[in-house]
Amino acid sequence: MLTDSVLATHIADTVREPLLVLDAELHVLAANRAFLDVFRTTREEAVGQMVYTLGNGEWDIPALRSMLETLLPASSRFDDFEVDHVFRRLGRRVMLLNAREILGSGADAKRTILLAIEDVTTRRLAEEALADRSAALERSNRELEQFAAIASHDLQEPLRKIRTYAELLQRKYAPSLEPGAQDYIDRMSQAAGRMQTLIGDLLQLSRVTAVARPFVSVDLTKVIGEVLVDLEVSLLEAECTVELDDLPLVTADPVQMRQLFQNLLSNAVTFRSPGEAARISVTATVPPGAQRGVHCSIIVADNGIGFDQQYASLILEPFQRLHGRLEYSGTGIGLAISERIVTRHGGSLSAESTPGCGTTFTIRLPLAHAAMDRHLSTQVT
Repeated sequence: MLTDSVLATHIADTVREPLLVLDAELHVLAANRAFLDVFRTTREEAVGQMVYTLGNGEWDIPALRSMLETLLPASSRFDDFEVDHVFRRLGRRVMLLNAREILGSGADAKRTILLAIEDVTTRRLAEEALADRSAALERSNRELEQFAAIASHDLQEPLRKIRTYAELLQRKYAPSLEPGAQDYIDRMSQAAGRMQTLIGDLLQLSRVTAVARPFVSVDLTKVIGEVLVDLEVSLLEAECTVELDDLPLVTADPVQMRQLFQNLLSNAVTFRSPGEAARISVTATVPPGAQRGVHCSIIVADNGIGFDQQYASLILEPFQRLHGRLEYSGTGIGLAISERIVTRHGGSLSAESTPGCGTTFTIRLPLAHAAMDRHLSTQVT
């Protein structure tokens, strides 16, 4: 029959974490198999040694002394005390130490300490590598933003001069210009204006991921309401009616959500069917029985000119236009910006259309926790 001490040794040897049992003077009374294997020692070398002399003094760690000699006596236990130390044979190790004072029974019971050691080196190195990559990405994004702003300024300046001098020519010399010369000036001014718009759109495209704001809970009904106010004039000119459902809260960047829906609604107004009042509907669906972390679908549908479904993925790429510049204004970047915004939010953007029958955009976005709570409570009632 096993004695209590032998049984305790066998039990300790099944534990994956390194364990030490120390006496009141911090001598090693026992070490489990995990400690011996991880720190490359034997029971004969460890038992009886002062903990600080283990491994030829490698365990003489100031943080360990602080815990065992100062903090532990004051509280009788300590949890997740971090020690970051470089061992000669093992290299760097980041350890979480958990200590307990073990009180024996009987009048002659001696104070002992159980010290559990969790090696979190791999996790810590991964966290540090991630932090380094995040910092590098942030620096890269700042540099990209600065480059884009400088490039935009340097490109916009000569274009502003071209348009300014073209306007001066028109005002000062219009009466003496031949019709052909006037047409040349108009073309020059319009081309410069299109280039200015293109540069502005490219800058917006670069900022989608470069300027990364934190995600918060966003009320899409409120966001689209604000967009409709901004588009009031163009909506009136298109005799457009907008049907807006009660939309959910999503976890998102509120500025980019506004940009996303401004692009989609503007697109619906721009590509309306000639001679027909524009109609836009914005609705939402939440999967039944949804759990936290699911995505909702926001559907933006219009009755515009539509397009052939074979071009559905093409229109989400920069500079792709299905119609001539003289027919419809724009640079072909708005939907590409929208697609990048949705992708940054861990969602997706897709389009379904038929020529002459309108277009339906479906946006999948992650629900905010408040929206899930509201949705689940509605299901219960």
